[in-house]
Amino acid sequence: MLLIFTNSLDGTVDLLLRETDRPIFRFNIDLWRDYSLALGTSGFDLADPHGRRIDERSMSSCYWRKVNFNSIEVVPVGGSVDHWLEAQWRYVFREMWNIGRELGKARLTEAGGERRFGKLMQLRRAKKYFNVADWLFTKQDSPPLFEGSWITKGFAAEFVGNHKVFYTREVKSGQLDPAYPWFLQSKIEASHDLTVVYVAGRCFAFTLDRRLFQGVDWRVDINRVEHPWTDHELTPDLRQRICDFMDEADLSFGRLDFLLKDGVEWFLEVNPNGQFAWLDQSGRQGMLKAILEELTTTRPTKPIRPLLR
Repeated sequence: MLLIFTNSLDGTVDLLLRETDRPIFRFNIDLWRDYSLALGTSGFDLADPHGRRIDERSMSSCYWRKVNFNSIEVVPVGGSVDHWLEAQWRYVFREMWNIGRELGKARLTEAGGERRFGKLMQLRRAKKYFNVADWLFTKQDSPPLFEGSWITKGFAAEFVGNHKVFYTREVKSGQLDPAYPWFLQSKIEASHDLTVVYVAGRCFAFTLDRRLFQGVDWRVDINRVEHPWTDHELTPDLRQRICDFMDEADLSFGRLDFLLKDGVEWFLEVNPNGQFAWLDQSGRQGMLKAILEELTTTRPTKPIRPLLR
């Protein structure tokens, strides 16, 4: 049985469950009160609200998906019981995945993969395989100065206040507040976004026409406007470079983001556990089928490195 570590609002897992009749045990971290768990010297035994059970022997594989709590909690200065409980469960979830990794049953993604291979390391490594725009992370005593058009983006997923998200945006030289650190990258005047879902050596590619939205970040309108991503055929050369890059990064899964300008691909980043379900809901490319095959196979897709603590 496949054990998925996620939460109750993970629509990607909803879609995967609809696509298969294979036995899957879904462990939703935000609904931990509804489960029973014993984890000790003899292993673990887990039961869901419907009475289904899974243990180390019946777990054929495990998948680290979207392990976070859905509530937006303002933690008091002195802490709170709920915040403490959430921290305990995050720890236990990670250790249960570590057990699966130790047993050779972890599939595709890894807990903490984005920490092991973060965006700055990605850009350094990507120069070997792709076009990469000039970039700079800076904190200086005066506003950053640069020529031409540049953009700034954030690394963290946390809100910047009042539940607001820091989206990618274009900036001008000399106008950034020197009191803050900034990540800057030379702007690519692209015609399309290209995203490639990599699944253990297979690539599924899609493009989005940038004329369909304003600004430089399509995520700004993702919850208000439907953006039609279309199938895209990768050249054999690009496909091979993606496979080589992911192999060197020791990643079995990831969503790679590029910009297309005059038919040339410019690398942006790879998300080692990125969202993907909206891209091929009809199943035309067979992406979901490929993911399910890798999750339920009886062999490890590739050894996963020990976590950096």
